[in-house]
Amino acid sequence: MNSKTKTIVMLVLLVVNIGLAIGIYKLIIGDVRKQAKIEKIDDLVIDKLKVIRNAQVAYRQMNGKFAPDFPTLISGMKNGRVAEYKKSGDKDKDPNAIVRLDTIYTDAMEYVFKSYDYPVDKLGLVPPADTATFIMATGNITKNAVTLPTFEVKDPYPFNPSRTLKVGSLDDAIDFGNWK
Repeated sequence: MNSKTKTIVMLVLLVVNIGLAIGIYKLIIGDVRKQAKIEKIDDLVIDKLKVIRNAQVAYRQMNGKFAPDFPTLISGMKNGRVAEYKKSGDKDKDPNAIVRLDTIYTDAMEYVFKSYDYPVDKLGLVPPADTATFIMATGNITKNAVTLPTFEVKDPYPFNPSRTLKVGSLDDAIDFGNWK
């Protein structure tokens, strides 16, 4: 092989190596960026599910059951009042103390969202696009001869195909999510 042919072969191999290096870099960076995007979107969905859970718990405090759908839950947040109980006096510290239990009613918006400015009308929309609506269902289960209300809210189109984020359960009286 003459030196001209060697130089051409070396240049071709150099270009192929650079192309392979760029391809591997893009593949790795693409996976890293995709995972970061999945985590970011999952965090947004989890935050929204936590807010929905808090709203459902407050709705149950007001009505004795969970809201069956988002319009009912939103109406309950806009118009409802949550009873909070304040205890004064402590029999443990002073056996002669008079114990009083006062009931204080707080607007549901303030109680759940700590603000009247929260966009409650978008409560059921899945972030970040706010175009899809979470799937909500309610029911009852019986445990130890006691009937308990249940609810479940889940993402209808999870961005991460390996897990569907949800809060609550129709099979158990729990109000936590599956993202722990």
